[in-house]
Amino acid sequence: MIVTILYIIATIGLKTSAGLLLLRIFVTRWHVIIVYCAMGASIFFGTVSFFFALFECGNPAELTKHFETSQCVDRRAINGVGYMMSVVTSITDLVFALLPVFYLKTANLNMRTKVSVGGILCLASA
Repeated sequence: MIVTILYIIATIGLKTSAGLLLLRIFVTRWHVIIVYCAMGASIFFGTVSFFFALFECGNPAELTKHFETSQCVDRRAINGVGYMMSVVTSITDLVFALLPVFYLKTANLNMRTKVSVGGILCLASA
């Protein structure tokens, strides 16, 4: 449970950091809107997953008592939240990795420079 909570916090932090990096680069309105939407979805669903993981067995202070009596949330609900977080994280990764490609398409650079800058931006945002 602790590892799951730390993973969710790290994921929220990394997605926010990558989004803020892309916001410093992009100036086109629709790029900025897409980055804000991806960051917002990641933060919202990450927060939902965080609180679900924190309270899935009731009061976190009485965690060992709940494990002994098996009074946790149904496994299907836990799997559903996990799948939801996986889908949101995957979509955010895909959006953050593909946005630099569309940005560089209109850049005034030669093809070799576009490819190297695009590769670096895709690696940095994934």
